[in-house]
Amino acid sequence: QEAALGPDDRPVTTTLLTLANNARGLGRYDEAVRLLRRALDARERTLGPAHALTAEPMLHLGDVLYEYMGEPEEAERLFRRALDILERRLGENDLALIHGLHSLGDLLSRQARYQEAEALLRRAMTVLSDALGSRHPRTVGSGLHLAAALMRQDRHAEAERLARDVVEVWREAYGPGHPSVASARVSLAQALAGQDRLDPAEAEARRALEIRRDALGERSLMVGLTLTTLGDVVRQKGETERARAIYREGRAVLLEHLQPSHPQVRDIDLRLESLDTPVPGPTTAGSG
Repeated sequence: QEAALGPDDRPVTTTLLTLANNARGLGRYDEAVRLLRRALDARERTLGPAHALTAEPMLHLGDVLYEYMGEPEEAERLFRRALDILERRLGENDLALIHGLHSLGDLLSRQARYQEAEALLRRAMTVLSDALGSRHPRTVGSGLHLAAALMRQDRHAEAERLARDVVEVWREAYGPGHPSVASARVSLAQALAGQDRLDPAEAEARRALEIRRDALGERSLMVGLTLTTLGDVVRQKGETERARAIYREGRAVLLEHLQPSHPQVRDIDLRLESLDTPVPGPTTAGSG
């Protein structure tokens, strides 16, 4: 396609973005970065560095650099540049801003830059509410990003309210067995565990696991991630051997989809290695 159309043609750039997404899903992050840099370069040369569509590969490149390549400084620059472009071109209340607001807000909250992170994530919810309505599934679902930021500040009761709201709205919108509902239940489980309400936390994690097994298959990637969350709750209850078995099951499922070097696999390996060390509470990072 590139030979026929040239490297700067929009269909070629769209194909590069698709290939990059596939590489990311397979854990081939170096390849994903190369493809995203090519897509960004093509958009900049074809449409200009300040075109709204140029922001798209910036955001995806920032996501990969931060989540998987350990390059938060460049990722932050890309997120901020993309948001600046979109605000200038489309206005401060356009839905195209949501990806960037979520990505930058998540990055900042993981760096304990909570004040700015929370402002960005609340802004995302406001933009969505103004455009779609306060009870739209996408508006309410944006609260999961804010809930994660709140849990990192030990504000688990506030996070619980947000997560329960998402469960309620998504159950009504998508049905109780939808995989999105499982994602909300995982967040709710983490918020409950953060308050040492471990029996209801385990119940939510198990319900999320059941939904994902039924909807996505017994050995799906999301099942492996949910087992990580369940293992965290069981470990917090002091049931080390049961947690070990759950983590091992989760790791086996993850390895059917991911390379051993993938951050999610490394994360569960660290959990297994440290099982005999007491843990004060759950983590919201990398647990799906």
